[in-house]
Amino acid sequence: MTAGPKKLHLGCFDRILNGWINADITPHIFLARIPGLAFLLFKIGVLSKQRYEQHKQGIFRTIRYLNVTKTFPYSDATFDFVFSAHLLEHLYPHQTIFCLNETFRVLIRGGGSTNRSAGSGQNCEKL
Repeated sequence: MTAGPKKLHLGCFDRILNGWINADITPHIFLARIPGLAFLLFKIGVLSKQRYEQHKQGIFRTIRYLNVTKTFPYSDATFDFVFSAHLLEHLYPHQTIFCLNETFRVLIRGGGSTNRSAGSGQNCEKL
């Protein structure tokens, strides 16, 4: 049996895509590694009920840490698809260019990339 296409979802936060490697820099990734911490933060009013429920569901335990302004921890031509939504507009223009270069580096030849953006950020206008 052969494995299906490898897919990378950048900047996922709490939007998990099944069958994808979901990656983000949210501190919730680290919070999820400490048993009981989400409950404690919820009880003292630091964590919202919505976020606490997501922690209880284990959403943040499935996310891998990936800083898109640094070299991605993957070899060249690793992924068939790379996807991001509402990520690039949060980066400085030079970081956006770096992220896009890394995206294309980790894509296989003929792979696909979708980068959805709000369209009103400075990066969209400058790029």
